Amino acid sequence: MTDFNPVWVLRATLVSWLLFSGCSKTTEPAEEDFSDRAAYVLIVRGDNALYTIRGDGTRPERIGEGYWPLVSPDGRRVGFRQSGSSSSLFVCDISSGLSRQILSTENWDRYAWSPASDRIVFCGSRGTTGYDIRIVTIASGAVDSLTDSIAGSQRYPHWLPDSVTITYSQNPGVLSPSTICSYSLENGTVTETQLPYGVTQWSPDGRMVFAGGHIVAWPSLELIEEFSRVAGEVYYCKWFPDNKHLFIRTSSGTYRFNIETKACEWISDEKPNNEEFTVSADGKLAGYIPAPGNHLAVMNSDGQRRTSITIPGVSSYTYMQFAGDTTW
Repeated sequence: MTDFNPVWVLRATLVSWLLFSGCSKTTEPAEEDFSDRAAYVLIVRGDNALYTIRGDGTRPERIGEGYWPLVSPDGRRVGFRQSGSSSSLFVCDISSGLSRQILSTENWDRYAWSPASDRIVFCGSRGTTGYDIRIVTIASGAVDSLTDSIAGSQRYPHWLPDSVTITYSQNPGVLSPSTICSYSLENGTVTETQLPYGVTQWSPDGRMVFAGGHIVAWPSLELIEEFSRVAGEVYYCKWFPDNKHLFIRTSSGTYRFNIETKACEWISDEKPNNEEFTVSADGKLAGYIPAPGNHLAVMNSDGQRRTSITIPGVSSYTYMQFAGDTTW
């Protein structure tokens, strides 16, 4: 008869508990075939320039100098802020590599694409009185101001998938409570919602918000998950297109969290540069820039089959994002 070993029993119990209710680690290789990785396109900021590059590391092409690149929802264009003293907003057609200026030089801040990829909402400066929310139409360049009669600093605009609602933060503090305002393009009404957290990250369907280590339903603010109970303090999250999964970055590593099952799977101990991840539009691939930022990493979205990518002549990388459409 095998002797009773309380240490062994304790270890087995602990492992079972972690696999059932916490963040588990797995090192089993994935069986999926990603030989079509070349179809995926990345927008990369390397040194002071922006590039497009295939997901397999081939065909890097320089599209200009700039920062704050943001791919349109249809994946066909990327907006970016020009480098240097100019604050002009440019839009580049990804397939042709041709860019044109959309906004002239002015003091402006964060921006977001419309769901139809035909307009951009951004924060325009009013000097010492703060920012207001404005919209620029890509085809004509016409600019409309939405909130120029509202006092204060409106920041972090986001266009919800219904195409008629724009949200923004009235208090952009990272840790302090904030007021999330919803602006209706149909009738111009503004609805204010108090959040006890800081800067928000919206789910792709606009029905959930990640803020301050919490996921809450929108607009009811019903608590869906509090990550301090699951994986400790969360520094960053990235939603998947299915609205069911997200990457979360904690002090102990990066995990993929399933909202429906509450399962939390370990992805990597490696800390991404700037904490950020990107996920392809079909949710199959993920990418990030490992610290200290001297190469790009592309992998299966469950963390398996990583590959490193570099662009010839580029020594430092600060941003990467998958383009949404990979059919062209």
